[in-house]
Amino acid sequence: MRAPHAFFGLLMRFPFVSFLLLLTLFFGLIYILNDTRKPAEEEGVAIIENVIPVEIVRFSDQKQTVVYGSVDHQGTMTINAAASGFVYQLPVVEGERVEMGSRIAVLSETVSGANSALINKRIADQSLASQEEILRRNNKIIDNELDRYKAKNDRHSTARNQLKIDRENTLLSREQARLSQQQAAINLSRFYPTAPMAGVVEQVFVDTGDAVNIGTPLAVVRGVGNDVAIEANISQSVAEYIDAGQTARIILADGSEVRAIPSHVSQLPTKAEAYTIHFALEDEEQNFYDGMVVEIILPLTRAEGALIPLDAVQVSHDDAILFVVEDDRARSRNVILGDVIGGLVEVREGLSAGDLIILERTVVDGSAISIINE
Repeated sequence: MRAPHAFFGLLMRFPFVSFLLLLTLFFGLIYILNDTRKPAEEEGVAIIENVIPVEIVRFSDQKQTVVYGSVDHQGTMTINAAASGFVYQLPVVEGERVEMGSRIAVLSETVSGANSALINKRIADQSLASQEEILRRNNKIIDNELDRYKAKNDRHSTARNQLKIDRENTLLSREQARLSQQQAAINLSRFYPTAPMAGVVEQVFVDTGDAVNIGTPLAVVRGVGNDVAIEANISQSVAEYIDAGQTARIILADGSEVRAIPSHVSQLPTKAEAYTIHFALEDEEQNFYDGMVVEIILPLTRAEGALIPLDAVQVSHDDAILFVVEDDRARSRNVILGDVIGGLVEVREGLSAGDLIILERTVVDGSAISIINE
């Protein structure tokens, strides 16, 4: 029974050494216990990773958007006021035949016919003509000066470079004047509503002198020679990028498809700031019925880059990124964007044809994903 007393005596005699021995024993036990508890992956048990379900779109170089329109067998279209004011003139009467582009009414800002948009258009025309003349004269002067420097074989003169900058500035001023003139023309055209198609004026809703607001119905035109009319509302940006001479694909309710060229694309808002696009078709044994909703795939050939859904892009003050699918994971891509067109945005750099773009905004780089719409 002396052994325990001897052990405790030793501890009391060398307390510091005893403390170190006990501490070493304590950490040794911790190490042994941790080593016996194998991680789940070392035991062959797979750790369940969170997999995010995502929808994707396949990137291609096609420039198109999808809108939805409705079918009307009567082929009638209502012309609405695109500006507030008064009806100054009514060039048409009910029952009259009109051609596409025929003037339906003349609106003015006052009962007497005054219209500031007309004055602004004339000013813009004069400004553009003035800038064209300035450009012509400056080009002549600059060309003469450049020829003089060329004769001296002076290719690096500061004055020579300044002449080129002056030419660019003059071109820019001319382009600004052209844009102002185009905008003035659009503003003026709001006061001169026209027929979107050839047909017969079926009904006139207003009289000379009546006050109208934007969207007030002015007249109804019934198409002639076409059995079916299709109308769709589009945004201003889509209207600006549509080439009216390009063929659109129209998908019917039964899945069948017809192709048609728009008969009219409005250059002004017609319904609550929305623009409209019209198609006039022959009902050649197609399954059209009044009120049918059809899918219209519109080519946007004026866009500079391919188009993707705007919701797929995350934009900060420095850059724009989106996520693509690589080996069942989300991978971030920096992209260079162009214009926003409706719910789409141009992508000018950063993607390749066939890339699978993720629409889910909760993923991060490296997230495990599963595609749910393929």
